Amino acid sequence: MNNVSMIFSDDLQAAAEAAVKNICYSIDMRVVIVATHSAINERWRRAISGLGNAYTIAVVRGSVKEKDKAIRSNARIIFASPGSAGRILTAKGIKADVLIVDDLEGLVKIRKEFRNNISALAHNTAQIIGINCSLNGENLRYLPEILRIMGMEEIKGMPLSGFYERYYFRDYLRKDKFTICRLELKPGAVEAVKRVLGETCDMQLINKADTKDMDVSGYEEYIPLDYKEKSRYGFMKWIREEKAYGKCIGNYNDQYV
Repeated sequence: MNNVSMIFSDDLQAAAEAAVKNICYSIDMRVVIVATHSAINERWRRAISGLGNAYTIAVVRGSVKEKDKAIRSNARIIFASPGSAGRILTAKGIKADVLIVDDLEGLVKIRKEFRNNISALAHNTAQIIGINCSLNGENLRYLPEILRIMGMEEIKGMPLSGFYERYYFRDYLRKDKFTICRLELKPGAVEAVKRVLGETCDMQLINKADTKDMDVSGYEEYIPLDYKEKSRYGFMKWIREEKAYGKCIGNYNDQYV
């Protein structure tokens, strides 16, 4: 099985920063990060700002020509939305060393075609890092589909076909003309799942208390990571205009703007 890491945290910003720390030991690696456009423009833009200029970045967005240009660029980090994962998959000669899949629980709700494309990318990548909300009783039911997206369909001790039979009680309720199946966690189910995952992959749990003391002094609040590659001059002009109206947005190049 591929080298798989799973990061569980209610603070997805902290999880993104932890994932970045896992990839920053070599600038020769090519990293593909699958995340929604809003997450790319907010959480991930801040998370990678601590890397400085060590990594070149491209975002797969826009027309077909613009997407292909981003994929075939020399960028060491390529951001792609779930819908663009298929284009990376079919690009000939493009090989990623690391695949980071953001907000796995949110991906459960997207089109099956997109989920399958991400899973195929995972099977073709040596190192995979998955980010998800905290592993608890509320979101444990999504785990089978999350593992499929991560390319982890076959896990010893956790057969996905019998996942609900092993970890849930099923209660069937009759309402009008419909039968409703209600799932109730079995005692110790969460702990058992954590134990199996811990034996299968490198699992990291980040609690909210752990994020309070995180050092973010080296991070820029915003960096120019927009999709049309605006110049730094244009970017700085924009934040100066924001500052003129009293809307200071953070630190940039050692200046508070």
